[in-house]
Amino acid sequence: MAIYRDMDIGTAKPPRELRELVPHHLIDIIDPSDEFSVSQYIDAASAVVEQIRARGREVLFVGGTPLYLKSLLRGLFDGPPADWKLRQEIEQELQLVGGQALYDRLVSIDPVAASAHSSPRYAPVDPSARGFSAPQGSRLAISKLSV
Repeated sequence: MAIYRDMDIGTAKPPRELRELVPHHLIDIIDPSDEFSVSQYIDAASAVVEQIRARGREVLFVGGTPLYLKSLLRGLFDGPPADWKLRQEIEQELQLVGGQALYDRLVSIDPVAASAHSSPRYAPVDPSARGFSAPQGSRLAISKLSV
């Protein structure tokens, strides 16, 4: 959350006074309305690490989301990058046909992924809901990641 500008409350972002004394990186780099993936974080963090080491300094990671740090240190799974255009198309389709229709399609395409939702009642009705990427993956005709 520290990457987002103007989100100083509830993000455990170090106060500006401390950031002026001790260099901090990857703070306030994007607007809250901007999309930002783990892959983009890895690219940004890798560039900063390179710059810091080029100055003969060591890098210390503090705070943040474990997913991001683990991904930086261990790498991401081998899969397709986020397709923001496709996500927007699915969001529009969700508004038109509703979560139940998308869930029903997921059941027909990938029952294993659909089983992560114990019933249609838990079908993703919000594009930001966990599991929303399953219909996206199905639309891309990617081999099932859940197998």
